[in-house]
Amino acid sequence: MERGALALARTLLLAFVMGLAVAALHPSYRDTLRNIRRGTPERSAIWLSNQAYYPEIRIAPEPRNDHAE
Repeated sequence: MERGALALARTLLLAFVMGLAVAALHPSYRDTLRNIRRGTPERSAIWLSNQAYYPEIRIAPEPRNDHAE
């Protein structure tokens, strides 16, 4: 059981490191991360590509709360 948990932990760590490497090396992913930090992810090439490929999926705007306390 402990060997399985260790294998899972290693796999997750490897996936995390590889994700960081892709984000660091691929220009489109770097641009996406920059746009997310700016609060404008919809301007990234990856977002636009996904939006064109999956036109039926839309993100609903957050409901406004005009009755703030």
